[in-house]
Amino acid sequence: MLIPYGIFRFFPTLIRDFIVIVLIAFAFVTFIIISSLIKGKVKTQQRQQKTAEQNESCIQAEDENSREYQESSTHSFEINTKVDKLDIQEAFRILGLRPGASYTKVSERYYELVKKVNNMKISEAHRQIMLEELAKAYEVLTEHYSKMS
Repeated sequence: MLIPYGIFRFFPTLIRDFIVIVLIAFAFVTFIIISSLIKGKVKTQQRQQKTAEQNESCIQAEDENSREYQESSTHSFEINTKVDKLDIQEAFRILGLRPGASYTKVSERYYELVKKVNNMKISEAHRQIMLEELAKAYEVLTEHYSKMS
């Protein structure tokens, strides 16, 4: 016999201890992986919720701007039958934007409102006046931004 008999007596306990250590390490690694997955999922849900809230606030702001525009355009139709010289603040108000909005936003908003006005079920005379008012506001802001650059 090449291996003394006394080693066999300790060998099973070494294997048992080694298996216990491996199982503990495996459980620890599994715990770390599961907790990181849970944290990632929670962060993803929070990001999705934040994005949804931002989208909802943007939609509400656009709805408010659209409502304000419709109210102001009706009011302006009743007061003015023709579009005269506008100031910059009034042009922003007509388009339903805050002063200082980018020219890209002004342009997008103008074309969006033109589509809405063209899709409205109103008389042709009222539609023309609203389109003229939008065009004049867009022209004033285009001129304003061209002077700025």
